[in-house]
Amino acid sequence: VYKLVEKVRSLGGNVSREPGAVKGGNSIIAFVKDPDGYAFELIQRGPTPEPLCQIMLRVGDLERSIKFYEKAVGLKVLRTIDRPEYKYTLAMLGFGPELESTVLELTYNYGVTEYSKGNAYAQVAIGTDDVYKSAEVVKLVTEELGGKITRQPGPIPGINTKITSFLDPDGWKTDRNSRCALFGGRFNMLCLHWNGRFLANFRQQYGKGYQFRLLIAYDESDIDIDSKR
Repeated sequence: VYKLVEKVRSLGGNVSREPGAVKGGNSIIAFVKDPDGYAFELIQRGPTPEPLCQIMLRVGDLERSIKFYEKAVGLKVLRTIDRPEYKYTLAMLGFGPELESTVLELTYNYGVTEYSKGNAYAQVAIGTDDVYKSAEVVKLVTEELGGKITRQPGPIPGINTKITSFLDPDGWKTDRNSRCALFGGRFNMLCLHWNGRFLANFRQQYGKGYQFRLLIAYDESDIDIDSKR
């Protein structure tokens, strides 16, 4: 982590938390921000097949959120961490072992029941073999625990990917995505809205009617650029 932070700093990155041990634990972490202000947590750990460690969502009711993600998408609780001295509780959910796959970190801050969403967060994407069956499951879970389906299952116009989209009880958006399943992935994408200057040439070439999505991965075989109107 120390070396990576220095590399980020040398490239003009913003280091918002210097590397060091977490409060009440032994893990070495640091926080950096990209040019658009998105925060990334750097975690020091041994070799792993999945360097993208976790995606963190803040929730207002931890037990409700755990039940939602267990029932709606099949995530399992891997561990929980309660830090009453710092007034927060964490729950790590995943499809596999935490050190071998990307996990969802749900954070509950004592007494905070609601968070503003802004307009930068887009969605988490989770692979599925059948978006139609997945949507049926999600519909039942939202009726029980809250949330709602925001996009009925079906193909995206112009490409073969089929998706369905929904909000969890806290208003965080998730896609069930057939394209992720084709790559053998499950919980494998986080979409944010960037104002990246590197897209300017693509827009100039293909027209302002397109939105471009740049998919970035540690494995270069999974890197792709596609577009949609």
